[in-house]
Amino acid sequence: MDRKIQKSLYDILQCIEEVESYFDSLPRRFDYYCNNALLRSAIHMNISIIGEATNRILKIDPTIAISNAKQIVGTRNYLFMVTIA
Repeated sequence: MDRKIQKSLYDILQCIEEVESYFDSLPRRFDYYCNNALLRSAIHMNISIIGEATNRILKIDPTIAISNAKQIVGTRNYLFMVTIA
């Protein structure tokens, strides 16, 4: 496997683990997420990194099987637009 793809997959895994770790000591409730700006920002950053890493992978090998890849990249793009609006 291409080293750049491996690096991107590692980035995705790290971000997923980081987001999961936020909820080790916090409630998993949407209202808590909405009312906690720090948590929201941290999750948005990780989703952006996941979307960017997915996009990099698809540019290197568009045939690689990533479930919902376009939606992942689209979510990153949406969060970017919401952040600057």
